[in-house]
Amino acid sequence: MRDTRPVRKTFPINAMLEGRRVLVVGGGRVGQRKVELLLDAGAEVTLVCPACVEELAALARSGRIRHEARAFEDPDVAGSVLVFACTDDKHVNRHVLETAQATKIPCCCADGNWPDGDFVTPAIIRTDDVLIAVSTSGKSCRQSRLIKDNLRKHIDSIESSDLLVLGTSHDYLSAEE
Repeated sequence: MRDTRPVRKTFPINAMLEGRRVLVVGGGRVGQRKVELLLDAGAEVTLVCPACVEELAALARSGRIRHEARAFEDPDVAGSVLVFACTDDKHVNRHVLETAQATKIPCCCADGNWPDGDFVTPAIIRTDDVLIAVSTSGKSCRQSRLIKDNLRKHIDSIESSDLLVLGTSHDYLSAEE
């Protein structure tokens, strides 16, 4: 079976979102991952969804995000610098995408609508001031995640090492050793 998943040429950027409003529509696990990454970047997150996972509800209760417990409405995009459509309904996500694009606000769809969106989010590793992003330009989210997870293990092993040996090869000394 041939892989028919589209690939889009992308350009990597690091968005400076500190203090800026970002809208996330959808309160499931995908929305949760987006919200957590946005909070790490200092964004002011507004979540719009009738219900959400407990982790997002806790963020709302603590005041770290603003949660509008209702369905998406077109005016919700106003004032946002980015929009994420993360519901489990492709028609709602398509509507969010079209509404954001009509108002010239970049939107990311976390479903089959993604090729029509304005950006995708890569698999990310953040450690102190280092940010590593892995992307396959949409071809395989799974492959990006596997590469990210392997890099994370390597970074963790380096950070926990007391000694770094330079100038040897894997023929004489494995990376773990």
